[in-house]
Amino acid sequence: MNNNHSSYQSSNKVTVNMVLKLIDGKKQYFLLSLLFIIAVKFFLIRNSEVLGNPKDSWGYILMANQKIWFPTDNGELSRLPLQSQGYSIFILFSSLLNFPLRISHEIFYILSNILLVYSFRRLKIPRLICIAIFAILTFHITTFMLFNTILTETIAISLYHILLALTVITVMSENLARKLIFSVLGGLCLGIIFITRPEQIVFLLSYLVIFVILVLRNRINIARAIREALPICIIPIAISLLITMFFTLLNGFFLGVPALSLPGSEAVLGTFAKIRSIDDGKNRDNFKFITINRQQLLIAYEVSPTFSKLKPLIEEELATRITRQGGKDYDIEVTIDWIQWSIIAAANKITDANSRSTYKIFNKINYELETAFQQKRIKGKAFSFNEIDSGYWLSKFKRSLTTTTGYLVFPRVSERFLQNTDDSRLTPEMTSIFNRVAHRRTHLISQKNLNKSLIAYLKRLTPLIHLINILGIISFIALFVYYLASPIHSSLLNQYILIISLALSIIILRLFLYTVVDMAFFPAPSRYLFPSNSLLSALSLLNLYVTVKILYSKIARNRQSS
Repeated sequence: MNNNHSSYQSSNKVTVNMVLKLIDGKKQYFLLSLLFIIAVKFFLIRNSEVLGNPKDSWGYILMANQKIWFPTDNGELSRLPLQSQGYSIFILFSSLLNFPLRISHEIFYILSNILLVYSFRRLKIPRLICIAIFAILTFHITTFMLFNTILTETIAISLYHILLALTVITVMSENLARKLIFSVLGGLCLGIIFITRPEQIVFLLSYLVIFVILVLRNRINIARAIREALPICIIPIAISLLITMFFTLLNGFFLGVPALSLPGSEAVLGTFAKIRSIDDGKNRDNFKFITINRQQLLIAYEVSPTFSKLKPLIEEELATRITRQGGKDYDIEVTIDWIQWSIIAAANKITDANSRSTYKIFNKINYELETAFQQKRIKGKAFSFNEIDSGYWLSKFKRSLTTTTGYLVFPRVSERFLQNTDDSRLTPEMTSIFNRVAHRRTHLISQKNLNKSLIAYLKRLTPLIHLINILGIISFIALFVYYLASPIHSSLLNQYILIISLALSIIILRLFLYTVVDMAFFPAPSRYLFPSNSLLSALSLLNLYVTVKILYSKIARNRQSS
């Protein structure tokens, strides 16, 4: 009986080893598979091109066209719209290499995926699983759509993958010098993220989560936790803050704006905060969003002589927006993002978009509003928790969370991004600059039906992405329950939990950030969740494998013990 049982265990072990060997595959097949996937992706996007838009996309293209801090002629600097420079640097680099921007998006993304998959191999993930992860990253439906836009999300997604990969390599490196090198590289990547997307709070809180995990793992031994966190969290944060400081000084010296962007400067943010805090005698819950209403604007015009000079231009910008939304006169609520951009656009018209002069205008308005508050010429709106209708905001939070979670877990195919059609508001001059700077393949523009077969393919792929995400979320819950319930873990599992906690913290905190934006300020577009879409699907597939493997190992150990 014992002989039969032992022979069964032996044959079972041989079978498992054969399966694992098959999954791991050979190195040359692994590389060929990656090359094949890349070739297929480039074939599928052969008819795709970036689309022109007169808002954010135009700003990034114009900054790249004017060499950001070093314009080609003296006149260009005065017309420079100041936004965060990270993406414009990428566009400029792509333009100097004479690469179509659409292809540059794809190349950068594929390189980040290769690095991410390489880092997963250090977690002892088999090659076949890595190929599957690389495939789902490469063919994720959102990349076919959003890479056709000229927005910061198009490189943010790649930067997130690179940061996670560098963190994995840092955590898994045993050599101290190697660990420090990749820690520094991670800090550089984090710094580039900070000058590309205003999401600093997400990453700082994510690293805080990792530090807390290290403290708990070391049984509240703070000194030891700090030593372990040094290459994983502390060095990357320190370097990223140095990069942020460097770009702030650069903008202050060349453009006269001591901030990463004009909208993010103290003068502009201070101006908007003061206008929002003016007591207009109205209940907050009378408005769908937290915004600057018309009464607050009228009061600000009265107490700030500089702001009153902008009144005709601000009202013109607002009227344009209201008309576009189908409203008459001022009968609809305008979201705060449009009010802020209308005020900035009005200031730019006064100064001919000279960033230094525009910043001075906002500084002056900020000072005048502060003086008006101090002299009691205007009354500040006192904040009280008693005024907040918790039921009202809780229902809004639920609706917004449902919306943003749908964007993240259940992405949909939007044919609008695949029609190769520019925004109708583009002028011929703007179109010419888009074509030249982005090196667009002009024969693809305005060809609506070029991607019909691609759209059909993406719609068939969508349910698979949804299924992987759902199974992945279930596997995350199962893994963390198992980890917390088990008293002893392997070193590899401890490292894996640390890495997956960082990745999930970034995804979840971004989800909550844009849920709050959607709930309180303005409807958050699906593109805000784009940098998390493919990462969630890839991590879901990775974690499904890890969870199943742990479950199988546990069952095997139970059989042996019985």
